[in-house]
Amino acid sequence: MVLVIAASMVAQSDAIGGPWEVTKIAATGLHVLATCAWLGGLVALAAVLIPGDRVEELDQLIPRFSRVAMLSVATLVVTGIIHAVAVAGGLSPLIGSRYGLVLVIKVAIFGFMLLMGNQGRKYAARAAFRQRHLVPDVPGKNVGVSGLAVAMGAELCIAFVILSTTSLLVMVAPHP
Repeated sequence: MVLVIAASMVAQSDAIGGPWEVTKIAATGLHVLATCAWLGGLVALAAVLIPGDRVEELDQLIPRFSRVAMLSVATLVVTGIIHAVAVAGGLSPLIGSRYGLVLVIKVAIFGFMLLMGNQGRKYAARAAFRQRHLVPDVPGKNVGVSGLAVAMGAELCIAFVILSTTSLLVMVAPHP
């Protein structure tokens, strides 16, 4: 199902047509799949942890999700660079275009999202450590998961902004 959705997104993107079409299609497809893995994993992680108030599971889930997130981010960076250069028609046209400007904005927001994700990961590790090794300050009140929920919510909101910026990229992409 995910592959079908990814393929339909690629078919509607700026990857179709023009020079470097095969490269753009492959880069866009991998980019979309990496986005699905990262954001889908974040939503799934939030769905498991937050309603159940399960800080004790953070120790197991966060490292697993972090591996998926790191692989996804690496894939996003590599495929994003390849796609951007291919769509612009080279590095020089990319630098001086509106497409390049919107891309810089997207990358800055993406960097902010990475910082938020890293802070959430650190917070989750501290919350799991406190849960396992320290006596809770307030019995029955689990601050670890609620704080993590805020961090995850912020990360997902930033992701929405990035997806919106992506739609602008498609609008300002140079057309063959």
